[in-house]
Amino acid sequence: MSKTVSLPLELTSALPPGYEIRKLEKSDKAGALDVLSVLTTVGEISDAAWDDRFDYVSKHEDTYTILCITDEVGKVCATGSLIVERKLFASTPSLLNPFPLVTFC
Repeated sequence: MSKTVSLPLELTSALPPGYEIRKLEKSDKAGALDVLSVLTTVGEISDAAWDDRFDYVSKHEDTYTILCITDEVGKVCATGSLIVERKLFASTPSLLNPFPLVTFC
């Protein structure tokens, strides 16, 4: 997954000073799982399982975009997903479904 993402200035400028929104990186495993553990039971996820799923998502950037917000020291404190859902009816061939950012700051 490339690190850069194009987002509206209204969104990026609303972040506190020193915070950044970017695409999730493979090296963000511990921080992302900490954040998600606030919402659900995460369980033990091996590095190999994380890498396999991350690689899958990365290969399907036309469908999945996983974002994170990092604080001034680079710690992941929020995560969320943008998923393009391809519908089976003609009037709306694709919909962008934003999944809320889970925060842990």
